[in-house]
Amino acid sequence: MADVTKLRPEQQAAVDAFHKLYYPFFGDTRWLGLPTAKCPMDLFVYQEMIFELQPDLIIEGGTFAGGSAVFMASVCQLVGHGEVLTIDVEGKPNPEARPQFPRVTYLQGDILSPEVVSRVARLAQGRERVMVIFDDDHTRDHVLAEMKLYSRFVTPGSYLVIEDTNVNGHPVVPEFGPGPMEAVDLFLRENDDFVIDRSREKFLLSFNPKGFLRRLQPQESSYKKDVIISQQREELFDLRRQVEALQQQAGKAEETLDGIFNSTSWKFLQRWRSARNLFLPEGSVRRKIYRRLLEKFR
Repeated sequence: MADVTKLRPEQQAAVDAFHKLYYPFFGDTRWLGLPTAKCPMDLFVYQEMIFELQPDLIIEGGTFAGGSAVFMASVCQLVGHGEVLTIDVEGKPNPEARPQFPRVTYLQGDILSPEVVSRVARLAQGRERVMVIFDDDHTRDHVLAEMKLYSRFVTPGSYLVIEDTNVNGHPVVPEFGPGPMEAVDLFLRENDDFVIDRSREKFLLSFNPKGFLRRLQPQESSYKKDVIISQQREELFDLRRQVEALQQQAGKAEETLDGIFNSTSWKFLQRWRSARNLFLPEGSVRRKIYRRLLEKFR
């Protein structure tokens, strides 16, 4: 299995080059004739995840034409388990025109609204395995708000998938501005229950780099916190050692300066400077002549 974390720089450059070449055409991807607007390699990973995890419920933010919801529901049909709840703020296309398919439920509304979150909570209640996928508004603040609201529905061992972390120069659409990748970074700084699972990028080309977040089992979460605490302690010890070393250096420097300031040579130099300032005041004609003579004989 390919490990994207171990690619050499020239290999990563080749992957990024193909990523940029292919990106304008991903909209042509279809499932059962329906636009899915996803990278085929990510779709293949989704079917692997559904087979492995057997989720009771997949919550999808961003319906569009319903192609991705039908794709995931098709896999649920094949494995004989699970359903898809897909949410979109507007009908694209007309909600009535969206494909009616077993195991797919459409919900229209603002995914961040209390009404929608409350309805999702009711539908997720009692489910043993829940997966959440976001593919709607890709601005950083919106994605981060989604993650904070919906991460609680993700069950231990399952996934919170943040799509299109590739924008804002990762490696496509560099002009996009802070987006999903930046939201993931902020979320993980405040949340110890999730880790990035880069094994889900095993086909090298993924529109969701660092976007597959696995929720840790309780014992894993505790272990992760212990590791973080241990690392922080070690960093603190390092800082203390650095401070002590700097204090020793400062002490030695102070002793050296005291020796200089108390030396006969330093006292003579200070007397000479006082005499020079007395007889050759700053800005005077004599001071200017004095400086020219110094420059001439250097």
